[in-house]
Amino acid sequence: PAAPHPICAVDSLAGCGRGAVGWEARGHIHWQSYAQGVYVGSARATHVSDYRVRVDDQIAFLFRLTRAETSRRSELQVADGIRIEGVMQPTLSGVLIRRVRTAVHVTRRARNLLIDHCHFYHNTGVGVFLDQVDLHQTIISDSHISYNRLGGIRIEGSAIYNLQITGNDIEYNNNPGVDGSPGGEPTGGEPTGAEIWFEAPQGKISEVTIASNTIQATVQPGGANVRIHGAADDPYHAVLITIAGNVLGSQTRGIELRHVRRVAVTGNTIYNSPELSLYASHCSGIAFGANTICWRGRK
Repeated sequence: PAAPHPICAVDSLAGCGRGAVGWEARGHIHWQSYAQGVYVGSARATHVSDYRVRVDDQIAFLFRLTRAETSRRSELQVADGIRIEGVMQPTLSGVLIRRVRTAVHVTRRARNLLIDHCHFYHNTGVGVFLDQVDLHQTIISDSHISYNRLGGIRIEGSAIYNLQITGNDIEYNNNPGVDGSPGGEPTGGEPTGAEIWFEAPQGKISEVTIASNTIQATVQPGGANVRIHGAADDPYHAVLITIAGNVLGSQTRGIELRHVRRVAVTGNTIYNSPELSLYASHCSGIAFGANTICWRGRK
């Protein structure tokens, strides 16, 4: 760590760009202000080994390279970006997270999650991962979620109610051969790649709206723009879902549904799906209408 008191040193910026600075320009510099951060809040529980942002915590981001504080939005580039666990009304707004593992990881239990005006870009895991979580009321809007290797927005083993995904650009969230599905693939192989990917064989997903998004990718075997898998032994694991007004395409399948009930797919533009624009297996109560199905060429 840096010295906790001023020490004598030369500030290279003292020359103001007019040449090298000699020892005659030495002075006392507060090195401690440029050291690593120090946790100053109340004591954390002893079992918490990681630094985690808690309810009512406040974080100040300083751009120390220019010695100037900045009011610009925050950017994270380490480990997992943000982990949310047991939080009431967490709100992420104007956050840029890139080159980490998973940008936003929500697990165990949360309530009233809001994500808006964010960039989750070029991460090795998932953009927004709802993982083994009991979560009610979630809105993901007006954000850019791209180049996340294991999916843009992904749900596994969770109880999710009242989820709105709207007004986002969600694209190129795939990694052929790596982002396999724990639910398997109806054609016998292992599916790969999905921008929006819900797996509910051991959970429940209900009251979901996916609307007014741009959802696109690169064509890959088994890929889908939107993939929702329910449970074979219970038809109510994935229910009450609306997919409306989206532009989605450039994947093997546009929309892939398995064991899903009460779904409305309407007003979408689905393009460049070389296998199927809509795949539905063991589903019931599906309304599919007023969609544009086309190829992106000029003809």
